[in-house]
Amino acid sequence: MAVPKIALRIRFRGSGARNSAERKINVMQTEPPDPGGSLDASVTLTSTKKIKGDILSFGTAADVIAPESLRTKVAQELQQGTTHYTTDSPSSNKKAGSTKQ
Repeated sequence: MAVPKIALRIRFRGSGARNSAERKINVMQTEPPDPGGSLDASVTLTSTKKIKGDILSFGTAADVIAPESLRTKVAQELQQGTTHYTTDSPSSNKKAGSTKQ
């Protein structure tokens, strides 16, 4: 049975384009940054499970173009982070990083 191929397309801007050019997200990535400073990377993967964290590490400097399912997952993760930082105060979460004084 053949493993399905997933066409991943990401646009990196600013520092994300520079960093992506230096640390390729996949050995198949060959695109150099364009004169405007953005970099469109296209790679073929068999799974997107591990790449999501790499994409999130670029923050808003990375924009998933395809597949739509990964774009949605990244958007949801960013939205959850935004919600966390706008609704929770550090003191309301006693478990994470708490120290007894």
